Amino acid sequence: MVLGHVFPIQKTNKGGRGVIISAGILYSIITLPMFIGSLFIVMVKLLFKDSALAVLLSMPLILALVYFFPVNNQLYNSKELLLFVCSPIVIILSYKRIFQENVIPTILTKKQFMNRLLYDRD
Repeated sequence: MVLGHVFPIQKTNKGGRGVIISAGILYSIITLPMFIGSLFIVMVKLLFKDSALAVLLSMPLILALVYFFPVNNQLYNSKELLLFVCSPIVIILSYKRIFQENVIPTILTKKQFMNRLLYDRD
């Protein structure tokens, strides 16, 4: 689902970032960790005035919360959710953030890499 929004075939792989579709999927599965992560995003956004940095910093927090909080879902335990749902979504979001519109990665300078990772722009 996330891959289809990030790399749509009909638009020659030039899709969006996939943050909203990822948040929707994760909210339906891990409500409490996502709610805490969303509050963290709002606080960081208010402090630093940069939503890209807030989303980047919230990803490891949400992964840690999934690992440590018990999940009230009978289909998965927390380690399965972390391995098969949350981690792949974080990898896809990070890849799209760093390499932006390119499906095949291009060579980036250290400055470009850090700017894309921290600020989501060149």
